[in-house]
Amino acid sequence: MTCLQGRYYARKVAKNDKPLSAAEAAKEEEKFRKEAAKRERESRDESAKLAREQAREREEFRKLIDEIVKAYELKLEGVESKDQREVYRISATPRREYNRRMPPYSVLKSLQGNMWIDCEEFQLVKVEADVIRNFSLGLVLARISAGTRLSFEQARVNGEVWLPKFAAAKIDGRLGVFKKVREELETTWKDFRKFSTESRILETSEIK
Repeated sequence: MTCLQGRYYARKVAKNDKPLSAAEAAKEEEKFRKEAAKRERESRDESAKLAREQAREREEFRKLIDEIVKAYELKLEGVESKDQREVYRISATPRREYNRRMPPYSVLKSLQGNMWIDCEEFQLVKVEADVIRNFSLGLVLARISAGTRLSFEQARVNGEVWLPKFAAAKIDGRLGVFKKVREELETTWKDFRKFSTESRILETSEIK
């Protein structure tokens, strides 16, 4: 048994308790080389795909930060410590004149809260936001009510790049026209990938 790219490969070395003939051994060696090349290509393709996903997520995140600057009055509240790094805590209050209608930016006017920014690299480390007015997702299929709390964190990985670490939401909302829902959602990332997602429905009731 041989390990190839993190997976085991069964390689035949004998037949009927006797060593393989020269021709059989050569045939098995050729099969082994082909499988090794195949798994190496798969590994490279997977690494390239992961790199593209990370680049796309970072670009989307950068655009969101640019939009936050336009949407909020920002105020420095102090310097704190987070994951052994100094961070600025900044409060964010929606600007009255901001009225971007394109999702996901259209929800910004319905949120207020705090951001924590890394003092050295000026990266967003953490966000905690409260919903201050109702807004809808997916037309009228789901409505998020005032009182919902959202949070997001990212961390510096291998001293090189900032990637998502944790996200959570305590939702007070409505599904469709007739049902109220209270729900808690949590997502964590590990090894550059989404690692687990937990969802707990706390309460559902019919709207009267």
